[in-house]
Amino acid sequence: MPNISQLKPIDTARWLLIALSITILFSPFFSNCIEITLLGLFIFNKDLRTRFLAFKNQPLLIASSVFILLLFLDCFYSVVPIKEALGSLWGWRKILLLPMGLVLFNDPTWKDKFAYTLSTFVVSATLFCILFYMMKLSIHQQEPGVLIRNHATQGMVFSATLFMMSMFLLFKKNIQIKLKPWILFFIAMILGALVYMTPGRSGYLAFIVVTIYFVYMLFREKQYKILSLALLLPLSLLFTSHLVKDRIELGVKEMHQVDPSTIESSSMGLRMVVWKNTIELIKDRPCFGYGTGGFKEAYSEKIKDNPEWEKHLMHDPHNQFLKIWAEMGLLGLIVFLTMLTSTLFQKSSKLYFHLGVGVLLAWCGTSLFS
Repeated sequence: MPNISQLKPIDTARWLLIALSITILFSPFFSNCIEITLLGLFIFNKDLRTRFLAFKNQPLLIASSVFILLLFLDCFYSVVPIKEALGSLWGWRKILLLPMGLVLFNDPTWKDKFAYTLSTFVVSATLFCILFYMMKLSIHQQEPGVLIRNHATQGMVFSATLFMMSMFLLFKKNIQIKLKPWILFFIAMILGALVYMTPGRSGYLAFIVVTIYFVYMLFREKQYKILSLALLLPLSLLFTSHLVKDRIELGVKEMHQVDPSTIESSSMGLRMVVWKNTIELIKDRPCFGYGTGGFKEAYSEKIKDNPEWEKHLMHDPHNQFLKIWAEMGLLGLIVFLTMLTSTLFQKSSKLYFHLGVGVLLAWCGTSLFS
């Protein structure tokens, strides 16, 4: 652990962001406290402000600034009162972590510290997940073995960590030989927890995306001997798991047959209905949308004469691209997609560039359904 009294402001901010990336997975209260402290550091510390301004020409910083500005402007024509719109704007504050991360973690050494700390946490959490699963214990009304926020979040975190560890084995040439078997063991442990204990379809989708991208990287690096193993082994485990099979079959069934009598438990069936209604909503105001925080109000008004069973889900369409289009219009969606694309133009090492692209693709895939 670092000696807090000897930390420079920038190192303090770095450790706070690392701590935030962990606490956000299980404790909203602690993550909010760290978030506010981190924002305060950037506002009141001259060195951090100067460092932030030094990165003002970075593509991601420019794009995220434009998106945040548009979110603010959209508050003033939102269909909800300005106070409610500004509350929704505050809910977007985590997007500030993107430029903060860019400013704080341009140093490869600190990127490694971030990755190692997060990996250590996920490995430790996986051990407890396995223990809780074997003892059939559950917390916060989640399934036994689900400890990281919820099963969707846990599945996505497991998938991202598996990808990160695999990429380290591929690109980190200075990893000690004696550590590699341990890394492989942890990969197997997390993979097992994902496919046999975690019932989140978002996690399965994220895992498929990062696996395909990792296979692409193996092909690029001409690692043909382990390419087929890296593709077939994890996907075979994924599709031979009864848990995965049951969850996917249930989702497909719900998508093809929406049963109003069981709509509250038909998550995919309800999503299909919400997507259809949201697209109709967007058609009414495609260019500028309904303003920041305006989705629920506009959607409620749109379906007020629809059957009651369609009104079980009105606050979120479970598709982040549709929600942004509905609230911010086509202009907001274009700016948002530009912000995501801008990450491809950030200068970084081969390892962290492709690690970022793989995780971003997984996030985009899961955001189509959640």
